[in-house]
Amino acid sequence: MVDEANLETHGIWGQLVNDPLWHDAYLERADRMVARDRNHAAIIIWSMGNEAGLGVNIEDMATHVRAKDTSGRLIHYECRVSEGDQSPSPLGDIIANMYVSRERMVELSNIDPSRPVILCEVRSFFFWGGGGGGGGGK
Repeated sequence: MVDEANLETHGIWGQLVNDPLWHDAYLERADRMVARDRNHAAIIIWSMGNEAGLGVNIEDMATHVRAKDTSGRLIHYECRVSEGDQSPSPLGDIIANMYVSRERMVELSNIDPSRPVILCEVRSFFFWGGGGGGGGGK
């Protein structure tokens, strides 16, 4: 199971991840997630969020989570820096993208064979109108 800090900043992408005024808020969000769920055995991945760009605040957030939880859980972050970006995040233990083709997943796996490749938000694509006709999936 993936536990996500639910950090998303669609539309402003990389602004907050590099803003020092937001640094403590990022770390506090990570603190609360780990403190709340660190004893749940089903949690195997900590996710910083997705679609918020890449910058020092999110990098420090991941480092902070690793320091708070030394159990070896994986770190995930899907960084998208703009709409349609499918480049792999340099942050984390997993290459995670949304809505990419099978061919693109193979390409991503060849970029860094040491990291697994996952689709981190495929459900929404099929059931939220991207491929399921507006939510009528069964």
